[in-house]
Amino acid sequence: MKETNMCPLVSVADLLQAELQEDAAHRDDGLCVVGIFGKSNMQSGPPKESIINTLADKHIFTLFGEPEDGTADSHIQAFYHQESRVLYLLLSSVCDSRQLLRACQSLSAGTGHSDAHDFWKGLERQHCLHLLYMFSVCHVLLLVHPNQTFDVSYDRLFRALDALRQKVLPLIRAVIKDCPVSKEWKVNCRPCPPRLLFVFQMNGSLKVSGNGSESGGNPDKPKKHSPRRRLQHALEDQIYRIFRKSRVLTNQSSNCLFTVPANQAFVYVIPTVEEDPVGALLGQLRSNCILSEQDTTTTVSGPRRYQQMRRSARQSSFGDPGSMLMGGQLVDCSLKEFLWQHVRAGADQERF
Repeated sequence: MKETNMCPLVSVADLLQAELQEDAAHRDDGLCVVGIFGKSNMQSGPPKESIINTLADKHIFTLFGEPEDGTADSHIQAFYHQESRVLYLLLSSVCDSRQLLRACQSLSAGTGHSDAHDFWKGLERQHCLHLLYMFSVCHVLLLVHPNQTFDVSYDRLFRALDALRQKVLPLIRAVIKDCPVSKEWKVNCRPCPPRLLFVFQMNGSLKVSGNGSESGGNPDKPKKHSPRRRLQHALEDQIYRIFRKSRVLTNQSSNCLFTVPANQAFVYVIPTVEEDPVGALLGQLRSNCILSEQDTTTTVSGPRRYQQMRRSARQSSFGDPGSMLMGGQLVDCSLKEFLWQHVRAGADQERF
């Protein structure tokens, strides 16, 4: 598809109904669908919208929130990044503080208990159906959480989604049996088992010192891993044990709702940033200028162009302050580099 034929940010309903023209020059380049969902709070920090800004290197969402006249209904917004051949899907639902506030405001003071119950159950049903859609079309999914603690309620949610998916599979197969899709689509009703990644935001209650050494330790003997990386490893072990025990994850990955990589990190913790909005804006401006100066490579077409854009996106991520080598510790990758390694795996193997 051509970027000129698509608005920078559209709803999925408008995207599916639009008449998009396929660009023959990039027909064989492939396309990766990345879904972003999760919870957000009213505290300062990078919400789900700003994550797309970071990954796409574009100012898609405003830094100061959306207009207050929006709806409380769950909805999916789409953004197609032409340079990296990635389609981003962003789910906004009642799990977001902004949507929850709108839902509370829409309830009148005289609403009865029965009507209020039906209202909240309707919003939860919308959220589950949109999640089921994203788990059916996405190659990579990012679960964003506003703190560094895993929410165990996701285990119950994923088990319910898996049961719902198994029930609707015969209906979906009957709909797509005559569609020009691959055998994987016709059998499993999705391109591949999606890879689920977890992105946590480190809040102010847990801060890491600049030298990476912990209090009470020997400063002359630095740790191999930074405290943030050790937190990521601990969260990976916890999440994997929970999902294996509840059988959300099994050895038959093709039948699971999602998969997690066995030999790659699937948890990323966004470090706490100093509350200096002016410095943050200046740093973003400086990084954008550096990216513009480095973008002098010769443009190629076909599959080589796809790999070239992947490589340039990974190289640009090394400018992140969290990727510096400090105190003899291993390098902490940036959020973009963390995502690209999984997107590249799907592009190279056509499935996970």
